[in-house]
Amino acid sequence: MPKKKETIRTQERHSGPRSQATGHQRVSPSRKSRKSLSFEVQGSSGEFGLRAGGRRLSWRTTAKSIINRSLRPFGVELHALPSATQVDDFKRLTRRTVKEYLALCDPKILQIASGPSYAAQCYRNWLNSDVGNPQCCEGGLYSIYMDLNHYFPLPTGSFDYIFSQQGIEHFTYNRGVQILRECCRVLKPGGRVRIETPNIAYFIDNYRTNDKPVAEAVHEFAREFDAPPTHLTMLNAIVRHWGHSYLYDVETLANLCRECGFADVREVEMGRTDIVAFQAAIAFNPGSCPDPWFIECSFALEMERPVSRDGGPRAGTDMLTR
Repeated sequence: MPKKKETIRTQERHSGPRSQATGHQRVSPSRKSRKSLSFEVQGSSGEFGLRAGGRRLSWRTTAKSIINRSLRPFGVELHALPSATQVDDFKRLTRRTVKEYLALCDPKILQIASGPSYAAQCYRNWLNSDVGNPQCCEGGLYSIYMDLNHYFPLPTGSFDYIFSQQGIEHFTYNRGVQILRECCRVLKPGGRVRIETPNIAYFIDNYRTNDKPVAEAVHEFAREFDAPPTHLTMLNAIVRHWGHSYLYDVETLANLCRECGFADVREVEMGRTDIVAFQAAIAFNPGSCPDPWFIECSFALEMERPVSRDGGPRAGTDMLTR
């Protein structure tokens, strides 16, 4: 689901909703006038297009427009998808930025699917990775292109910490496994990780018991989904919208983290952490969020890569040399 202060990144399907091909950037949540959108198929080849105000849009703009209609109630907007040429340029810049970051910064903190708030003070001297943010390597601000559908372009055993908020649910189960394995690979022995994600059990339990008031945020969601503001509507929304591919409960994700090589996997309180390196970031998001529902409906896990070589991940390829 959308981050309150950050963006989500969908890199799962480039033609569909954080599709995960780009990021969703927060904009003003106030409602604005909306242009009507209409679809058309042209030519014998079945060329797909969309018209807005009489103007025909490309498939890339079409996909972005469709996605953004679902994201508007949250003040979230999808970035333009990068072209193939841009991606190649981003990868070259990434290699240079990673080398400079690893040489200059300590401790080494990786944020995956960081969103456009990567420039906030709390993320300075972190390596902030995404597919939609500009490349940056100056003044303590480090931002790289990194598509989570592929191996991380990072050397094995190079980071002290990894931080992820509202990201893994935008990928299929098996892709989530690969992301977790890559996190374990690039982490130093003894390095620590925090993952936050929506809790599917929260939405199922609220639907089954139906004994809690419907959160104010759900009323806003329901209007966009053309449905009544009920727990059933929220259950439908959390599964079907915002580019979500696979949602977890605590037990499932914790067991998966252990299978991927992590140790001391445990649920921790949302909005709080004993890991000093993460405290400022969590105070920023979700700590500064005025709606407690965004904290209540998610869960957080913290874990570490074992110091023992036998407990760590299988030997991975140093992607920085590729």
